[in-house]
Amino acid sequence: MITKIRVLEIHAQRPEEIKRTGFEVLFNMEDAKVEGDLVKVGFSYVANYPDGNGSIQIKGILHSQEDAETIKKIEDGLKSKKLPPDYMQKLVNTVNYLGTTSATVVASVMNMSPPMKLPALVIGEKKNDKEKEKKK
Repeated sequence: MITKIRVLEIHAQRPEEIKRTGFEVLFNMEDAKVEGDLVKVGFSYVANYPDGNGSIQIKGILHSQEDAETIKKIEDGLKSKKLPPDYMQKLVNTVNYLGTTSATVVASVMNMSPPMKLPALVIGEKKNDKEKEKKK
């Protein structure tokens, strides 16, 4: 269970004039350490705007407290430099959420597009609405 998230560094840059372009998001886990039942994992989140239109970088560390079975899996994974998939999924989702929400605030201050992709909404009738009409 993730017990603590610490952001240690935020860096943002952009040119004076920018073109509104898309972005790509990258994140990385690094320097994982096990100390008893505590796991510490460093992370970095980067939102890059192509063609030199800027970037937002966030670095930090995650702490999680795990049971003995999970600690064993993590220690085994560290030997091969590959964390267990279920544990890694938890980390990736946490960094993605933290990075996206924090980078959105930074992007607003920097007058850049927020680094998040919203789902396309479709306006129309629901299947349930059509079925209700048929029953009437």
